[in-house]
Order: sequence, then structure tokens, then C-alpha cells
Amino acid sequence: MAFARAIIIAATVAGLLRFGLSPASAAAPDVTLAAAGDIACSPTYTVLATRCHEAGTAGLIGRLAPTAVAALGDTQYDAGALSDYMASFDPTWGSFKSLIHPAPGNHEYYTPGAAGYYAYFGVAAGDPRKGYYSYDLGSWHILALNSNCRVVACGTGSAQERWVRADLAAHPRDCTLAYWHHPLFSSQGGADRMYQIWRTLSAFKVDIVLSGHKHNYERFAAQDNRGRPDLVHGIREFIVGTGGEDLSTIRGQAANSEARDSSSFGVLALQLKRGAYDWRFYSENTSFTDAASDVCHDKTPPAIRSLSLQTRAFHAAPRGGSLSRHAGGALLRYRLSKPATVAFSVERAKSGHRGGQQAVRLPGTFTRPSRSGRNRVRFTGRLRGRRLPPGRYRLVAVATDAAQNKSAVARTRFAIGG
Repeated sequence: MAFARAIIIAATVAGLLRFGLSPASAAAPDVTLAAAGDIACSPTYTVLATRCHEAGTAGLIGRLAPTAVAALGDTQYDAGALSDYMASFDPTWGSFKSLIHPAPGNHEYYTPGAAGYYAYFGVAAGDPRKGYYSYDLGSWHILALNSNCRVVACGTGSAQERWVRADLAAHPRDCTLAYWHHPLFSSQGGADRMYQIWRTLSAFKVDIVLSGHKHNYERFAAQDNRGRPDLVHGIREFIVGTGGEDLSTIRGQAANSEARDSSSFGVLALQLKRGAYDWRFYSENTSFTDAASDVCHDKTPPAIRSLSLQTRAFHAAPRGGSLSRHAGGALLRYRLSKPATVAFSVERAKSGHRGGQQAVRLPGTFTRPSRSGRNRVRFTGRLRGRRLPPGRYRLVAVATDAAQNKSAVARTRFAIGG
């Protein structure tokens, strides 16, 4: 068996050279995350063309020299016993144990409490009562989650879902990635157990989700938790259940599936950059590959600066809309950090409060598409087609960009004369 694994590693090196990958090019300046799941056969199995290629995929990782490795569950078959880890996983993928950030699969829990998994990976696997944790890699924030929801709940309001929400709020990043074992979407049929957590991730504009469980490779376009295309909040999913144990055939095609292969053992290499990422799937037994680049979601809100009215006290225009390029009202000026649509509303000072510190919002809003930098237009002192009556007011502005990021609220005071 050791001789067969050596042959696979030699074939892996040849395959990498065929794709033009050299040791020098593997050491890229940006951080690289290598990922795969469904990895090591039971030590009682023999290497076949369709089974037990963990040595070959380990050879790929060795040549890629990644910054870190995401093990996407079912790391040791059949039941994740510690003795099996030592006999099968450790001589292959164990060479990179210090780089591995694992997530548990269902086979790990075939040993009660996934005891072999937690004993083998130790603190790298997180709290054994939870099996989820997070870490930073380069400029990215990464969450390793537990999709064994009968063991560790993952529904709405569960401890894991609340932790995900709190972790993302505490670690705002331009780019974020999450991974777990069971995919939400697959052309072989997904599992909806992580439906709510996907929704939470989407609310925070997480960019990538990695999964295994299906013993093949598949890539999806960005989509929401219902499988609808969504370029603003959607998440791109990769299934990489190709770590070595065996392969399963993809017979259909799910909506939004962009690439599929069920003939290749291999690993996904993600080059994680500031604001963007490259991906490439490396096969150790076929010529299949899948490679491209994408940018992370725009998470930077616009900023409104220097909101002001040239004249703080003026008469409302007798006719027209709320904004005008012509005479009437007062000249409104503001600066934007990026193009956005600015929504304006009006608050009126409560009677008896000095300086208008307390106010009530009046019904009605008006909007204006605005460019980056300086903007100017006339505010007519009219709202919903009517002149504002005499009194003290505040003009309130909120900008929303094309990625639906909202600015902080900006205000400026004005008065309408009688």
C-alpha cells in the first residue's frame, strides 16, 4: 500500500508540472488556503483508481505549499477512530497537521463525541462541545463551522447561529469565508440544515462558503439561502469532497451551478488577496481544472460630508418638487465619498424645545442620485408637493450605494420664514 501511495505522489508531481506549477510559483505573495474534505480511507482498504487517493492529494498540498489548509470534514473513514487517524490520515495529510484548520463531518461522529477527531487535531479543532471557531488568514476572516446539527444545533437562535452573528460583528473585514461539511446546495441534492446560518452569513456579506460531503467538485454562482442569484449579498459555494476517499457521480445540474466534475481527486487552492480572490482546482488523477478570479463584496459604506444649506432661513418655493436646479429655496451642498443615491427627509423641531434638539420626522422622502465628490442642488422647502409651514427644521440625509451599503445619517438645520 505504501508503494502504491508513492506512485500516486509521483503522478501528482507530474500533473502539477503539466499545469505549469513550480515550487517557486507555488510560493505566491498572497496567502493561500488549500481545501478539501472526505479524505483518508480506512487503513484496511487498498488503493484503487477510484478509491484511497489521500496520498495523492497530500502530494498536491505539498507542492502548493499553502499558508493554511481547510479540512472540510470526513477527514478519516470510516468512523474517525484515533487509531485510524494514526494509520491513514497521519502518514499523508498529517505532514501538514500544523497548517490544518478542520471542520467535523458526519463520519467523525461515528465515534461518540467525535473523540478520535478531537484527540487527533487537539486545540486546532476548537472546543469539543462546539466544533466551531474562527481565525484570520492574511486580510481575510474565516469561520469553521459544525454542520452536524443533531449534535450541535445550527438553527435560528441556536448557540452556534448566535455565535456566528457575534463573531462577524466583532470581525468586520473586506473579505470573509466560512466552511463546514454538509453543502446547502449541490447538483446531487443539498442539505438545508445550514439554511439559517447561510442567511446570517449573507446578511454580513460573507463572500465564500466551502463544503464537502458530496464526493465530487462543484462551484456555484453567488446566491442567497434560497438559491436565488444575488450579486449584492449572495455567497459563492464550492464543494470540494475530493480529498481521496472515493468519488460519486453528478447526474444532474442544480440552478446556478457553474462548474462540476466527478472524476477527479484533488484540492482547491484559494489565493486570498485584499479585496479579491483567485481559485484553482488541482486534480491529481485527471486533466480537469477550474480557475478564475472574483472580487469580494463591497462592504464600504458611502460617507456624507459637509451637508449644508447656503441660507439657513428662507421662504419655501411656491411650486415644484423638493429639489430643483432653478431659483427658489436654498442651495444645498454636500460631498460624497463614492457615488450613491441620497435619500432626504425632514424633521420638525418640537414646540417648546430650544435649539430644535428634539424633533419629529415628517411623512415623505425625496431622493437624488449623486456623484462622488461635490454635489449641489436647490432645496425648495417643499415636501410631498406642499410648502413647509414656517418653523424650525432639520434636513436629514442618508446615502445608499449600488451595493446597498448605507451611510451614517447627516443632518443640517434650517428655518422656513412666514
